[in-house]
Amino acid sequence: MSALDIVALLAEMEAEEQRKSQAFANALASYSAPPSGAFFPPPEIALNLFGNFANKTTLPALPAVKRRVFYSFHYADIIRVNNVRNTERFKAKILEVPQSHYDRSLWESSKCTSPENLKRLIREGIENTSVVCVLIGTYTWARPWVRHEIARSVIDQKGLLAVDLNSIRHHHYRCSHPLGPNPLSFMAVGKMQDGTYRLFERNYRVMNGQWQWCWDFYGGYTAAVPLPKYLPNPAVGYVSPLDLGTFRYDACQNNVWENMPIWLNIAATRAGRD
Repeated sequence: MSALDIVALLAEMEAEEQRKSQAFANALASYSAPPSGAFFPPPEIALNLFGNFANKTTLPALPAVKRRVFYSFHYADIIRVNNVRNTERFKAKILEVPQSHYDRSLWESSKCTSPENLKRLIREGIENTSVVCVLIGTYTWARPWVRHEIARSVIDQKGLLAVDLNSIRHHHYRCSHPLGPNPLSFMAVGKMQDGTYRLFERNYRVMNGQWQWCWDFYGGYTAAVPLPKYLPNPAVGYVSPLDLGTFRYDACQNNVWENMPIWLNIAATRAGRD
């Protein structure tokens, strides 16, 4: 695909997210049984959309629980990522107070390791946390390791949320950038005929001679997974994309530097974490 094709694709993906709520409502009026083997969001979850705390004028009080978070991100966004990740540590040091939450994610040097070791590091890092926070740049949605980390959050029953980074001014260009697609809308949990749940990922590929968005079994983990407590229960033969039950915030508009501890606690509580 050419650069123009990629730009057009990203624009279409953003427009699709904006159309999602209306499309779900329309689906209620035109529902029919799915073809064999098809996996799409079921109409019965169409109106079971969750509100976004980011749009409220007030937030809950700061939790007493000090959460451990695993940040998932694309390494090309490392300057903006570290702008978010380092704030709590520096703030606690300057004010001489305990940190309100702790970062247990992998630093950029970890990407140099082998795939097997990286999988182990991700697994061990997420095991010791209660929440996975996806920091969204322009191309985060397409990164295989980000999808793997999102999958681990489901496997290990962790809280999950997403935060847009592109509103933070770029360190070189000194400006913000258009928001990237939500990676959580590209991962889903599907219900099988035997009543178990499996992970799915959304891919743009050729199907019946045309480029289409398709839900495929997630190849990085093929065993059964638990249905997240925050996610609507799909009907057999359907999927529930993870963005249906998770919150998405904007770093600048919603003040990630002040509100991250509250967001982490909301995500952990909704996932059933103590």
